[in-house]
Formats: sequence, structure tokens, C-alpha cells
Amino acid sequence: MPLTDDYSHLTQMPDGKFCGLAPMLYTVGLFVGLDDVGYSHRYCYHNVSEAAGALMDWKAINFKGEPIGFIKRKD
Repeated sequence: MPLTDDYSHLTQMPDGKFCGLAPMLYTVGLFVGLDDVGYSHRYCYHNVSEAAGALMDWKAINFKGEPIGFIKRKD
């Protein structure tokens, strides 16, 4: 199943893997390191607009450090 079926806002990272957003039960996940097998970790946000904004800001600094404003990081 292609990544585009499950994630929105797909963005390629410098290492060739992807980041994308997906709804969770109570939050929206910014999934990091997406590939054909899974993902490395995710950051939880209150809603899509917060997660999308954080992803855009993070991309603007070339994915250095961590995105801002997340509620929790889950490995």
C-alpha cells in the first residue's frame, strides 16, 4: 500500500525517507522516517493545523532538531 493512502502532507526528508500526518484517536500524528515498513517515531499534536504548521516550519530549517509545539513524542 503506498504511503499516500494513509498519510497527508507527505514531505521527503534529506535522508530520502518521508514525514506525514495521520489522524489518531485524540490527536494528529506527525510521523517521521516513513518508509515501506513503518516509521521511526511520531510527534502528537492537538489538530491538523498545528501538525501541518510544525511540519512546514521544521522543513524550513531542513529538519534540524525537533519540530515545535508537540504534545508528546512516541517512539
